[in-house]
Amino acid sequence: MLAYPSTQQKKGITTDHSSTKFLRYEATDIDERSVLEYQKEINETPGNRTTCLEILQNELKNLKDLEPCLDEKFLLNFLRVSKFDTAKAFQRVLNYYKKFDVLTETYKKISFSLQKAQDLRHICISPYRCENNSFLVLGNCAIDYKKFTFAERFYLEILFVHELMENPINQICGGTYVFDYEGFDIHGYLAYSPGWIRMFLDFLVNIFPCRLKALHIVNAPSLFLPIWKIAYPFLPKKIQTRESGGYLHLRLGYKRECTEKSLYSLG
Repeated sequence: MLAYPSTQQKKGITTDHSSTKFLRYEATDIDERSVLEYQKEINETPGNRTTCLEILQNELKNLKDLEPCLDEKFLLNFLRVSKFDTAKAFQRVLNYYKKFDVLTETYKKISFSLQKAQDLRHICISPYRCENNSFLVLGNCAIDYKKFTFAERFYLEILFVHELMENPINQICGGTYVFDYEGFDIHGYLAYSPGWIRMFLDFLVNIFPCRLKALHIVNAPSLFLPIWKIAYPFLPKKIQTRESGGYLHLRLGYKRECTEKSLYSLG
């Protein structure tokens, strides 16, 4: 995992972006003025937090075949992604534990060195948030699948998103994901089996307690189209209705336009 520095050096010139209007990634104060409007969007108030946490904790305590974590910080993740609908939050907690049992069994058979994990370096987080305060993840998907497996990549991404969700602003404002597929080749195509595609999307959209604000797949070669067709039915209907194509504008103090190359975009 990489993190961009707070300054950029180009041709010997250091540019400081500290005065930008965009909130920095490491911000954690949920009472920040620009964050308060997104609390309203998810129905979060001090009173609602207290009431919904109590309801969710009581429902989880009554489970006979599961002893889930009842920590307030942990459960707030699920309430926020569910807009404080306790029934939806409860179901997501159940899905979380059920799927992680499956993942645990899967990864018992997988082992790779710390050095190999560090060599992948395919994801970075922007030091500044998007205009809607969502965190911005940039992914280089031209991975050398002769050296790495999809399972290894997915394992590292699970660790990555767990770290992301420790920040309460990330829980409230969600994430924007931009995956760059320039250089994606036949080895990558073969690594994307229907089973792994479904597990990846299920984890991202239905299980992990993170609000998906936008998903952009840029510079996708024609080789990617069959993968997109496999993935599309696994997406929730409300996300499918957001499908659009065209230009992608990232407003983080600069503008990037993707022209003359394929773009698949949700959000």
